[in-house]
Amino acid sequence: FSLPLIPLYSGAQPPLPRHWPELRILYANVQTSNRDKESLLHLINNEQPDIIALLETDQAWVDAVSKGVTGYPLQISKPRTDNFGMAVFSRLPLAGEIRNFGDELPPSFSIPLKRANGGELRLIVLHCIPPLTQDALYLNWLLLRRAASDLRFSDVPTLIVGDLNATPYSRFFRDFQDWAALNYGWQGRGWTPTWNVKFPPIQLMIDHVFSKGSIVITEINTGREIGSDHLPLIIKAALPKSF
Repeated sequence: FSLPLIPLYSGAQPPLPRHWPELRILYANVQTSNRDKESLLHLINNEQPDIIALLETDQAWVDAVSKGVTGYPLQISKPRTDNFGMAVFSRLPLAGEIRNFGDELPPSFSIPLKRANGGELRLIVLHCIPPLTQDALYLNWLLLRRAASDLRFSDVPTLIVGDLNATPYSRFFRDFQDWAALNYGWQGRGWTPTWNVKFPPIQLMIDHVFSKGSIVITEINTGREIGSDHLPLIIKAALPKSF
């Protein structure tokens, strides 16, 4: 690999105490036009995650997951037909108000969840728009800036997942991580392309996972193809029993 990739291969998290409870998250950009819903449902039922976070969901995708999996009493969705819908399915109950970072901005969720011990965990889901124009770049910058401002001084353990339409070497990515003082989930795990599954000559790493506070990302793997142009991610995270 080339020198720019070296930072992604160093700085992995140290082993955690065995008593820390594990949280499993399945994240996927399903691609709205993708009709292969069975592959995602099979992956969910096989992995049995605690939280499912989906991008590019229209009503058909929301309905398919709602009917195709069980055990997720909390279901939050904003279906859209323009590749910018979102949906979250969770075994953890809601702990407060669901917010976003601006209706005029690319889509986002900020969801407070309650763990079994009564502690709070926040899930943030982001989907930046393709950076093809100056307006798109500005909207993405503003979304990440607002999310970072919200995160910067928060002491709530937070997991951030999403399609930033940016690689780890972009200025937007670096600024977001620095502004919010985030831990990058892929750090120490190397270069892992997540997008353009259907065109191997040009594949990029644009789906990202971050953590903030006492939550620690212990494992990330790409899942099998689900008919989308993105690969799904299976994420394991850990938290101390009290936080």
